[in-house]
Amino acid sequence: MAMETGIFPTTTASFEKIREDVMHYVDKTDLVWQLANRCEVVFLSRPRRFGKSMFLDTVGCYLEGQKELFEGLRIAELEEGKGEKAWVKHPVLRFDFSALAGPTEKSMNRMLQTRVKETCRQVGLPVPSISSPDDIYDVITELRHQTGARVGVLIDEYDSPLLDMLASGDAAGLEAVKGSAASPRGRSVSSWPGRWPAWPRPRA
Repeated sequence: MAMETGIFPTTTASFEKIREDVMHYVDKTDLVWQLANRCEVVFLSRPRRFGKSMFLDTVGCYLEGQKELFEGLRIAELEEGKGEKAWVKHPVLRFDFSALAGPTEKSMNRMLQTRVKETCRQVGLPVPSISSPDDIYDVITELRHQTGARVGVLIDEYDSPLLDMLASGDAAGLEAVKGSAASPRGRSVSSWPGRWPAWPRPRA
């Protein structure tokens, strides 16, 4: 059977670009809907090049309520079945650790601050000052309070800087990251209110 003429998304993990440029797309959006509506926290572990980043981006677009991107896909019918609760626009924090300038505590903190500021601007909230990882907890709480919707936290390539540090033998860097990840208020990730869902992704 001949494949229809079209573009394969070999150079992008952007669901929005794939849909807008009418690229070939294997519809797995029913799985997106099931995971987002039935799970609180999901850890995706698959080999490299299995489309985890693109799947994660699809989840983000769904949580943000970008209905127009999903027209004609399986998720549309499932979502419309929710009636008035369909296509709720959730604030989404997207953290991609593969985009760091280097495997340092400073670059990781800068990435976290940038992503938090982007989300706050999108929902019309004042840009907060992020001086420690624990400040993200307060941002999530405020996003939930101001929007009335649960907050999606998407984490991609979370172990990328750690693997780089291990490869280079940077013991000091690993300790610095370990220390910065500890919450001064003693809050664990699982205790964050309004955080739904989190999607960590390992780099195989």
